[in-house]
Amino acid sequence: RCALTLALMLALVPVALAAPFSPAGAAQRLTREKVTALLAEASPADLKEKDLSGLDLTKLNFKGANLSNANLQKANLAGANLAKTNLFGANISHADFTGADLTGAVLVGANLSKADLSRADLTGADLTDADLTGVNLTETVLKSVKGRARAKNLDKALNADKAITE
Repeated sequence: RCALTLALMLALVPVALAAPFSPAGAAQRLTREKVTALLAEASPADLKEKDLSGLDLTKLNFKGANLSNANLQKANLAGANLAKTNLFGANISHADFTGADLTGAVLVGANLSKADLSRADLTGADLTDADLTGVNLTETVLKSVKGRARAKNLDKALNADKAITE
């Protein structure tokens, strides 16, 4: 009986070693190619809780996509269309949104710390409870922004005086 149990255990070891470890609840790591395919398949795309950290996503069209609780840390989204996207609770720290269209985007509770939003358009976006520590707001359009009074650390944003508010 012990020999049979040992034989079964040894037979299963290669299978266990070959299977990648993926803890429950871990965000699925995507590539630019996979993101592009998902954006093409469905409009709006559902990228909720996906890991897009560090990816080059320049000039992609995310319009209306669900990116709630997604990880976009250190991603490059320069020139991307993120109009009306749901970025609720997303980690956008250290991301590059230079010249991106974020009109009407929901950024409630998002972590934008040290993100580059220079020349981005956030007209009508919702920044309620978003963390703006160290975010670059050079020439960022902030017209009709919702939740501005409840945004966190707006006083710690860089170049807030150079943002376009009217």
